[in-house]
Amino acid sequence: LATPGPNGEKYIFNMIDLKTGYPWSIPHKDFTSLPGLLERKLNTILDHARFIVGIEEPSIKRFYIDGHPSQKSNNDITVAAMEKMLQRRHIHTPLISPGDHKQMGLIERYHQQQNKNGKILFHAHGRGLPRSLMMYALLHATKVQPFLFQQGRDKCAFEMVHGRPPLMDVDVPYPALFSTGYAKDLDNTGNANKIGFDHIGVIIDTMDNRLRGNQTMRLWKPSTNTSLLRICTVNEAFSTFPSNRIQLMKDGGLVHELTEPLKKSSRIHTRTMTTNATRVVINRRKLP
Repeated sequence: LATPGPNGEKYIFNMIDLKTGYPWSIPHKDFTSLPGLLERKLNTILDHARFIVGIEEPSIKRFYIDGHPSQKSNNDITVAAMEKMLQRRHIHTPLISPGDHKQMGLIERYHQQQNKNGKILFHAHGRGLPRSLMMYALLHATKVQPFLFQQGRDKCAFEMVHGRPPLMDVDVPYPALFSTGYAKDLDNTGNANKIGFDHIGVIIDTMDNRLRGNQTMRLWKPSTNTSLLRICTVNEAFSTFPSNRIQLMKDGGLVHELTEPLKKSSRIHTRTMTTNATRVVINRRKLP
């Protein structure tokens, strides 16, 4: 990473399924933590295959190791630890010589594509954000990649894995990265139906897909430089965002003015209120 991530991450370890082209990414701070993070990711991949894809006994047969991330003095130690973990799980590990571009062409091309798409996302919607959050743009690029058609294949990686085209409202990641998010503290009694929000910030991770309105997201609060996991209301109208949106969030100023129609109401009136750096305008009207 050109700039370390928010928790000190310096590298991103990328993996690609050779058959389908499905990618996964693991951000990490150092080499010693990588084998443990990799094993956790493998468990997630197998759980996804078992419970979501429907494979009764999923397994990983081979894992090609290239000596990631570069030629450093502790590189051999890291590769040996990864190989030991994989062999313990009965996964064959044919080693690839570092610098073997013919063998590593697939992953090298993916590194380039991920970097390109991540930069586009960050520069398009990440104005005013700390450069450390660029890491989330790269991770989001990995989430989107399975839904893009691949050269030489007539199906995207998602369709090859699931056996069906992706559904836009369920499978495809929401285009909400770096949008403004609002969240309530629902753990307090009686707060579920209250008007207004307790937190305003920037969506930096859309997490796993859920039906709209039930998706937990990672919300970064510029006012405190902290992040929360919440079910968020999202404002995706990037074209309306003020250029100093992040500074307004820090200062507690007016960030957005939202208009929200509420269903099943027989009254027509407008209420304006200010809640934690945002003014919300609610128009109640009777629907036809």
